[in-house]
Amino acid sequence: EALALVEDDPGSAHIAMAVRLAHRAFKSRMLDPTELMDAGHRLEDQGRVELAAEYYAAVVKLEPGAARGWTNLGEARRKLGQYDAALEAFNRALLRDETYLWALAGKAESLRMLGRLDDAVEPFERALARSPDHVFAIVGLASVHTERGAFREALPLWERALRLRPESGYASDGLARCHEAMADAVTQRVSEGEARPPS
Repeated sequence: EALALVEDDPGSAHIAMAVRLAHRAFKSRMLDPTELMDAGHRLEDQGRVELAAEYYAAVVKLEPGAARGWTNLGEARRKLGQYDAALEAFNRALLRDETYLWALAGKAESLRMLGRLDDAVEPFERALARSPDHVFAIVGLASVHTERGAFREALPLWERALRLRPESGYASDGLARCHEAMADAVTQRVSEGEARPPS
């Protein structure tokens, strides 16, 4: 009801009423975590990730032991570029369930985005041990290896990602970058060999 008011007419009176309604909603004893989670998903689908994160935050207040709620909050924070906050949420999810697939993959991706490439490898590998065809984790681990310059490790991952998701432009670009870097390395070794005086 609060959202509908503001969307219909974002005038100051409606905003004030919407805030009051929202406060009443969040203080209500009738809040249902499942309904809040569903509302968060709908908001994400509409591109309203910041508001979805608030719904997920309400879920974990009501159910602090739910790995799924923490994972959804972490994913929303990651999409917003709030990688430290995302990492904290994913870690909380993994305290509840250390094998939760999306929490492992989300933690790894947050570490990657924070530049902690070495730390990102293990959670990506754990995610893939649970689900070998998890494209998000495959692409994430391929990206980590590419960014570390470990192109031989990255290459089969990019190829696997493309087999599973042939339409992925990101995986296609990653594979091309990997091939290019490997070719450049070969060219450099050859030219260095030619530059050396004969022994």
